[in-house]
Amino acid sequence: MTTVRYKTQETYKPREPQNQIHKAVKNKRFVVCTAHRRMGKTVGAINQLVHSAINCRKAKARYAYISPTYSQSKRVAWDIATEHTRVFKPKINIAELRIDFLKDKRISLYGAENVDSLRGIYLDGVDVDEVAQINPRLFTEVLRPALADRKGWILFIGTPAGANHFKTLRDHAKEADDWELLEFKASETNI
Repeated sequence: MTTVRYKTQETYKPREPQNQIHKAVKNKRFVVCTAHRRMGKTVGAINQLVHSAINCRKAKARYAYISPTYSQSKRVAWDIATEHTRVFKPKINIAELRIDFLKDKRISLYGAENVDSLRGIYLDGVDVDEVAQINPRLFTEVLRPALADRKGWILFIGTPAGANHFKTLRDHAKEADDWELLEFKASETNI
């Protein structure tokens, strides 16, 4: 993905690490990205959701951003999501943190504090932010089935936080053919 313009003055100009994330999501269904703070992970991830929704040819396209808590999703990603969909004159439902646009495209923001409350949804793509702070059941029991029938993609992003399930995902992504691992260190990105 190069610079994305949506016929507005606001323009998303991805940094090189964000470009690498976009390329990875385009080429693989499962992407794990470990990155330092302030690299632009969330801005890149939200723009990936918007870009994917715009280009989805499936009826009733559904995309999601999930962080450890509902209030964190609202605080961290809501303004970004509404700003980058504004040009489409979306129907915004702040009570449900949901943005509907272009007839049948939807981006929803969720919290992972109650993993079971997300059961039953289907998704074409999802970004899971701060994975180390989220119950590992979210992927195995809820998101993988939610992505299965529509062959949706998932982007796990976060900062390293020791030996936990995020490290397990990272190690798996390093070895598995259908996964991609991206790692960005502050000392290397100069951001």
